[in-house]
Amino acid sequence: MRRRSRAGYSLYGVIFMLLVLTLAAAAVLVMFQVRNEQRRLAEALGREAAALSSRQVFEHLYGLMRKGWTRAEIDDALERLRRARPDMDIRLIRGAAVVRQYGVHAASSIPANDPLVAQALQSGEPEFAERDGRVRYVMPLRVVAECQACHQARIGEVNGAIDLSFQAERFRSPLQTAIRDTLEILAMVFLALFALMLALTRILVTRPLERLVADMESVVGDHDYARRIGIPQRGSSDLRRVVKAFDVLLADADRNQHLLLENSLRDPLTGAYNRRYLMQMLDGLSHQQANPLPYALYLVDLDRFKPINDAHGHAVGDRMLEAVVVALGQAIRSADVLARVGGDEFAVLAPELDREAAQALAVRLREAVEAIRLRWGTQLLQVGASVGLAWSGDSDDRRGEAMLDRADQAMYVQKRMRSALVTASEA
Repeated sequence: MRRRSRAGYSLYGVIFMLLVLTLAAAAVLVMFQVRNEQRRLAEALGREAAALSSRQVFEHLYGLMRKGWTRAEIDDALERLRRARPDMDIRLIRGAAVVRQYGVHAASSIPANDPLVAQALQSGEPEFAERDGRVRYVMPLRVVAECQACHQARIGEVNGAIDLSFQAERFRSPLQTAIRDTLEILAMVFLALFALMLALTRILVTRPLERLVADMESVVGDHDYARRIGIPQRGSSDLRRVVKAFDVLLADADRNQHLLLENSLRDPLTGAYNRRYLMQMLDGLSHQQANPLPYALYLVDLDRFKPINDAHGHAVGDRMLEAVVVALGQAIRSADVLARVGGDEFAVLAPELDREAAQALAVRLREAVEAIRLRWGTQLLQVGASVGLAWSGDSDDRRGEAMLDRADQAMYVQKRMRSALVTASEA
């Protein structure tokens, strides 16, 4: 069967596009979330590292101060720290109390218009900022009891600050490497899951659906409604329900098709076969090639039927025709074919009959009709029958039309003679 081309996407293509869009949307969301987390982690790591470094610088310088080092020696130690950490800018800021006691120190003076240092000295809380790719951390130094040995300041007062700044890339680069490695692993996992979903979709959904569609197209194209698709071994429960429902529809279509075919071959009034079916059966018997078996064809024409129809109406006539079909059906064999070929004319096709059996059946047919008694009110109505027989062994011409002509001739000879059966050969 030639398959018609159809426009549109295949189911597998639609599922593939949906999976790709889903994966792309998930990737965008993951990347957005990762970027946010990266910034948050970088800030947290920078803050923690800066706080730790500031504390280390303070403890180192405080230890020198406790040993009685001079300002020049402390500046020298601070310079060595800067050389040891060239990636980090370290400054020691004097607070107001220290400036009042020891004066302004150029290296430790508060930069003009530096709000971060000013905020830390005022609030006493560490300040953190990131600008132009650098992280800056200002840790205020509060006065404790031990500080009062050298400084004229109150406990809790901010005596100064340690100002650290360094490249933010210092923390972002390893973090980005770790995140990139994690994303690569996630990407491989996503791709593996994507391939697995495609494979499972292909095996469990699209392939069974493709087979189902192909089977449906084959059934519809071939009008083979007796065929059944069968429940697939693989596939979803929904697909199984679809197949089961389609098989039910096929069963209904097959039953209706047989019913329509049967009705097209039957006489609607009497239920006997019609002339079309009779000719089909005749053609089948007449075309037997090797060792054709003899068969008999009878034409049964009712006598005295028209007066009943005229006197009592068509309703009574129809009942009489129905009674004739019942009587003839009881007189023939199950393999014989009874057909109504005219208003009050019937035919019987009897395969595999020799001449003697064919003649005996003709007598039974006539007697069956004549035995009918149809009660209508107070009357018993009856009809007679003229039976013409054509036996295939009487002629080399076994064609259906030829057999029907010979049976018709024999029936009219009998009707004229009103006597015993006249066969086609005697006619």
